[in-house]
Amino acid sequence: MTQNINELNLAPISNEKLIDFINQQLPITNPDLKNHIIAEFKNRGLDYRHLYNSKTDELNIKLPLSLIDGCLFERNIPKPPLVGNFYTIVHRLRNFLQHSKELNGKKLKTFHYIYDQLFLPYDVVEIISEDEIGNLTENDVFVTFKNSKQHFPNEAALQKVPKNHLIVTVDKGNYYRGLNKVYISLNDTIIREENLNNVSA
Repeated sequence: MTQNINELNLAPISNEKLIDFINQQLPITNPDLKNHIIAEFKNRGLDYRHLYNSKTDELNIKLPLSLIDGCLFERNIPKPPLVGNFYTIVHRLRNFLQHSKELNGKKLKTFHYIYDQLFLPYDVVEIISEDEIGNLTENDVFVTFKNSKQHFPNEAALQKVPKNHLIVTVDKGNYYRGLNKVYISLNDTIIREENLNNVSA
């Protein structure tokens, strides 16, 4: 950017245009621009906890962002390496999804932005559009995720899941790229749960 950052007025643009602007500047490494963007997130009341890495005490704005229900998420997150603590947690999640008796013979489906937050390979969960959520069959299981404040997708989208369908929820806790636990529910009742050990990337 050639413009003086202090003169950059982002207030008049919509949240969507703000995200487009940020995505065009990636990766954001200039500390002044990063601070300016953080101030704008705060002014707008946007939740950016999933961009903040508490281990490095750094806000990461290097990957394209999505804004879902007031919460900012990275898109196209690289899959973890096949070694290390976090891979162990991802592998535990994958095993739960592929080998739980309640999910035997079922097809797991979710939205792309949810899939990005699970760090799984493409062969585990099928990506569908929001228009397809009402067409789930009895062999389909919708996968959701939550953090310490919100559930994704929102309640309006979840209401479109046909009744008496299993739903898998991955609880990310409050961590940057975290995985905390996973559970299966039927009609809002948890029927199986597994702790993923609160390990974060």
